[in-house]
Amino acid sequence: MLKEHFEGIQMALVKEVKEMKEIFKQMKAEVEQNDVDKQCADIERKNLLIENENLIDDCLSNELLYSVMNAVNTVSRFSEMLDAYTVEQARCLELEAEISKLKHKINKDDHSEMIKHFSNLEIDHLNLQLKYQNLKERFGNNKSQTSRDTFEFDLFFEINKMKEQLQGKNKTIRNLKDKISHMNERRSEADCTLDFKALDSQNIKLIEHVTALQEQNERFMADNEKVKRHYKELYDSIKITDAKTIEKTTSC
Repeated sequence: MLKEHFEGIQMALVKEVKEMKEIFKQMKAEVEQNDVDKQCADIERKNLLIENENLIDDCLSNELLYSVMNAVNTVSRFSEMLDAYTVEQARCLELEAEISKLKHKINKDDHSEMIKHFSNLEIDHLNLQLKYQNLKERFGNNKSQTSRDTFEFDLFFEINKMKEQLQGKNKTIRNLKDKISHMNERRSEADCTLDFKALDSQNIKLIEHVTALQEQNERFMADNEKVKRHYKELYDSIKITDAKTIEKTTSC
């Protein structure tokens, strides 16, 4: 009876020892697996750190490249603007010279001669009017004298002839007035239109060119901000991944 009791105890101990051995084997396997996982995590962490360093280097190189390109583009744009300004300035000088020539031509043209001719015509017109008035008075005074019918008849035709001359002079004077007025308008337009409208058009084109360059520069700056935000997001993501990996390794 006692022997059976000891055999039962022995079998229970053997079974318990086997279970403990099995547990130790499992624990050893888990420890080995943890070592393997730790090594893999270390390798992954090193790779992430290397990738992070590469991304940082890329960010710095891209930012440096953008700064250099932006500086080159800025210098190039300002050089183009300076060239455009020089061209426009030369064009303005040409326009000023052209305006001066037009003013000189307008003043030198037949303006003085036409004014002189106009004054002479006005004098002739006044003389003809006086002569016409005298003849009209003579015709009225001689209207009742029948002995001078022939003289009155000739005088009537002379008055009609003078009327036609007066009408022709009046027409010539009106034409001269119209020409002088037209020349004054041309001179005024040359003074104002050529002096301001042409220059304003050139200035507007130059302002539009400068505005386009400013808009292009703003687009470059916006693209640069997008690139910076993208690499910052990648950098933050890598930092979070590193923190999780370190936390996992520490907990193991």
